[in-house]
Amino acid sequence: MRGKEHYSELYFGASLSAFCHLADLKGYDFIGTTRAGVNAYFVRKDVSGPFRRYSASEGYNESHNRDSKDAKGKLQFLRHEKRLDVIKDLPVFNIETNKVELIKDTFK
Repeated sequence: MRGKEHYSELYFGASLSAFCHLADLKGYDFIGTTRAGVNAYFVRKDVSGPFRRYSASEGYNESHNRDSKDAKGKLQFLRHEKRLDVIKDLPVFNIETNKVELIKDTFK
């Protein structure tokens, strides 16, 4: 239900940093994303030796998906930086500060 909270269908899921944090707590290492930036890969720490491990910022690849919608439901085909602008005033939970913040305030 990607469009439940915002018409653009861009306001859903979690950040790569949040997934990396959770994975680390659960015993997994982050080993990268696809070039298209739509999938992230995690391997159990006890078998991750052969893989290079990345921080979220090192392993991040900008998403090439361009499937956002406007308020009338029409595809907009926005690039990454424009998609963030559409949802910048929406709240997110910051796992580092343990507070709710606006998306635009997390990218200062």
